[in-house]
Amino acid sequence: MLHTPRGAVFSGNEVSTDTRSIEAEVRVKGKTVREQSLPFYWFVEDAGVASDSIYYCQYGGRGWRCLN
Repeated sequence: MLHTPRGAVFSGNEVSTDTRSIEAEVRVKGKTVREQSLPFYWFVEDAGVASDSIYYCQYGGRGWRCLN
């Protein structure tokens, strides 16, 4: 389960230094995993992103610019 207390969308009037937090609860075979580092990726739709782009990430794929 993912929870974003301030939402997950940045509006057009925010600056590039604005941030959002995310809280996650991960379960493996029904049991909550406590302390574990999991990668999380943010993407924005961008038709110009292809597999040879510097913004390409395999988890988003073509057409999605990785913001990490």
